[in-house]
Amino acid sequence: MRMLKRSQFLTRPVIAAMLITIVAQSALGAEDAYYSIPVSKLEITAGKLPTRDPDDRWDWRWRGVSTPPRVVLDVPGEGYYVSSFSGPIAIPASSVGSGSDDTIGNPLVVRAPAGKDVTGTLYLSAEGIRKVEKVSFRIPAKESKPEHRQQFLREKGNYYQNLRDANIAGTAWFRYQARLAENAMGANRAPPTGVPAIGRFANDRDFSTTFDLFTGGRAIGENLQLDRALAVNDKDNTPFDIDKIDGITVAEIDWTNLLKGKNPKLDPLAASIPADQHVVFFPTFTALVQVADEAEKNGTPVLRMAEPRAEDAKTVDRYQQQLCMSLGGLGRTFGPHVVRSVALTGSDLNFRTGTDIAVLFEAVDPATLEQMLIAKVKLATMGKKDVAVGEDTAGGLPYKSWRSKDRSVSCYIARLGNSVVVSNSPYQIERLGAVAQKKTPNLASLPEYKFFRDRYPLGDADETAMAFLSDATIRRWCGPRWRIASSRQVRELAVIAQLDATYLDKIVTDKVEAGPVHTDLTIGTVSDYRLGAEGIHSPSIGSLSFLTPIAEIPLEQVTRGEMLAYQRWRDTYQSNWRWAFDPIALRLTVKPEKLAADLSVMPLIWESDYREFIELTQGTELKPDAGDPHGALVQAILAIGPKSRLREQGSGLLTMMVPGAGLKPLSWLGESVSVYADDDPIWEKLAKADPEQLESDASLLQKLPVALRADVSDPLKVALLLTGLRGVMEQTAPGMLNWDTLQHNEMHYVRLSAKRRLGGGLDGLEIFYATSPDNLTITINESLIKRVLDRQAARAKGEQGDKRDAEKSADSGQVTQLPWLGKSMALHVDRKLLDLVSSLSRTERQREIQTLAWSNLPILNEWKRLYPDRDPVELHEQVWKVKLVCPGGGKYVWNADWNTMESTVYGHPGGPIVGPLLTPAMLGLESADFGVTFEEQGLRARAVFERTGEAAGEKPVSKSEVSTKK
Repeated sequence: MRMLKRSQFLTRPVIAAMLITIVAQSALGAEDAYYSIPVSKLEITAGKLPTRDPDDRWDWRWRGVSTPPRVVLDVPGEGYYVSSFSGPIAIPASSVGSGSDDTIGNPLVVRAPAGKDVTGTLYLSAEGIRKVEKVSFRIPAKESKPEHRQQFLREKGNYYQNLRDANIAGTAWFRYQARLAENAMGANRAPPTGVPAIGRFANDRDFSTTFDLFTGGRAIGENLQLDRALAVNDKDNTPFDIDKIDGITVAEIDWTNLLKGKNPKLDPLAASIPADQHVVFFPTFTALVQVADEAEKNGTPVLRMAEPRAEDAKTVDRYQQQLCMSLGGLGRTFGPHVVRSVALTGSDLNFRTGTDIAVLFEAVDPATLEQMLIAKVKLATMGKKDVAVGEDTAGGLPYKSWRSKDRSVSCYIARLGNSVVVSNSPYQIERLGAVAQKKTPNLASLPEYKFFRDRYPLGDADETAMAFLSDATIRRWCGPRWRIASSRQVRELAVIAQLDATYLDKIVTDKVEAGPVHTDLTIGTVSDYRLGAEGIHSPSIGSLSFLTPIAEIPLEQVTRGEMLAYQRWRDTYQSNWRWAFDPIALRLTVKPEKLAADLSVMPLIWESDYREFIELTQGTELKPDAGDPHGALVQAILAIGPKSRLREQGSGLLTMMVPGAGLKPLSWLGESVSVYADDDPIWEKLAKADPEQLESDASLLQKLPVALRADVSDPLKVALLLTGLRGVMEQTAPGMLNWDTLQHNEMHYVRLSAKRRLGGGLDGLEIFYATSPDNLTITINESLIKRVLDRQAARAKGEQGDKRDAEKSADSGQVTQLPWLGKSMALHVDRKLLDLVSSLSRTERQREIQTLAWSNLPILNEWKRLYPDRDPVELHEQVWKVKLVCPGGGKYVWNADWNTMESTVYGHPGGPIVGPLLTPAMLGLESADFGVTFEEQGLRARAVFERTGEAAGEKPVSKSEVSTKK
């Protein structure tokens, strides 16, 4: 922690600010001329300024950061244009051609050599951000004025601030440039230097929100809240003893009754792992390799698509390099004759920035395995002079170590009973040694671990891995030491990134003079920053390549500002709990024909997004055949409890509409409500239809094969309700509707249609419903209601379905739907629907991926401008330790005609290309089933993805083969 005398504290920032100002002014050049020209007054030499039709509708859906206006000069210097409509992007820059003088848009500003005319090209967005035009211009030398310098600096600062706020690749560089511009203006305040805060669910989309709810992902985010950083007042630096700060006081769960009669078999390595660390158990070494291969083949592209930035931090590669071994290499060397089982553990989940991990191998012959691992490390470090080799003891456990100063190599090997440990941190060796000496509790002693091991039995054929977070682990993560250290780590990351930007030229040109550096940034907490060939690092905090793990950061005293920030966070966090804390367990299944996950979270926070669903479903469970499961394209089902608010609120509404229907019109409602969509040729027609045609002709939409199905507990009450509704509608709209009772295979259904034109896209709309002793089904597709009646007739005869449905299933090879995976709510999705959704949203999704690919262009263009002889992608990776990747699998190359980097598969804003789209077919998916069960004030969420085998690298299996197997 930085401890400065008062004189030092006052002087260093002032000196640093002066130096930055001097550097900025030197960079700007003493012989430069400055220009500030309204875009509407530019002398255009080629092309024309785009105009905007005032009748055009601006499409705000595609706001992004991929096409800010760019100015490229033909002479040395720099130019900027920031539209007056711009937030993080010029919206809409196309309006610059309308209006007059200075009233539309900010001026185009330029710094160029004095005494010469300036020529260049302005790249402006037109027709939204999906199209860019280029306009060549000339500015006479006589237009230069000294007072334009301030305007130039202001607009340059605005330009980089907009890019900085956009949260795209290059944020640290954009922040640094904005700061330079403002300091050069003589301003006393600099732009904010902290990492922009991002809301927990700021980027939620409807589909991802639904997916999170059905998979339990939302529950993990709600309960852990690892992304909620502390809001620290850096000016309140009074020292405070961290041991005097109270942590989480929420009670633990009493597992006594939950464990009655349970005596599960435990993982052999569980007794060696600290009780307050996360862990993933792999029953065999082969299982570990399976998970790794799955993540590499299928997880990597999916995760990249979900990332807010198109970049690859090479996290797995980093840890494999640290430990001097790869899973693939070990997989070819080891097997069941060497390793029985494996466990991966550590103290936190900050894998991307830097964390401590330990891999425990349960060995057949520990001594032989240890020597094999040591030999691999020696081979990997051979010839590396900066790797220090040593032997020592931690926690009473002897170990051998190999470690470089930058921790690109950081490997510790120790023998622990019948296992061998490989770690990247001496802290892990110490903790494991403390467990071996029984100085700290082990995982096997925890009742919650035993509970989940009973739920997920060891040795089950469906288990490829089981991850577990104990009460003690989550409690430690929510404690003052971990939260404040994590906050410091985030702030130090911002400082190091800012200093790397400051010394970027020296790093890139290999002109580094190694030594200590100083900064006026006050958000940091250490003072030992040093400049080396790889950039900025700190012996105590690390570098962008690998930050010192939180567990290794000494933290005996904190500032009063940090203490108050933690207390605010703790009080808010604890207010969400009403009972006890929350251990979490997750079982994974990885097989060629399926992927599956089974998650348990106990309990949920009180203000959970699941709260309304819990109230709806409390007191009942879904039966395996509830909701008429029949292999629909998509079907969602929700259990309805006997005292749910839906019954009361719905009854109140219907009582007002139908006074004669009884005091509780929904008293007929059974235990579940379901919504589904069936397969039908109409979906293919819909996928091929023009969206504009659908707006004018809604005939396809009026016959969608979708249905609402509700269980019925009292058929008589349903009949009374429907009769009452018909009477009310006949009174309020007499002569408007036809109520026709139709027959299908000796079974009846009702058609509701309009007697005359209704207008507003409703002409031709028909509603069908059918009742039975156990259900009410409503749809707008007549074929669907007939299939419902056929299934009812088949069930009445004790059959599974009618002959036509059986033949259809055999012909199509449709996979039979699994029983509902949840007892409270469930969802089934067929591959055909996934393909349909991909087709319907193809343009929108492609634009999103295209925009993601283009979000890397601003910083790549910056590197190309500053270092034209360097590969911008390689330069970025050298400095910032992450590789910028095209989400479509393409590469970034230079386009000389447009003076921009571009993606080989998505092009650039001036020349867009319709690129590839990740589809369900590419992943080999056949169907997906999700289920949630609310239990013990928590939840159990299950997911099963049936697939052809292609996704796991196996020989493709046809749909009919899958159906036969099932």
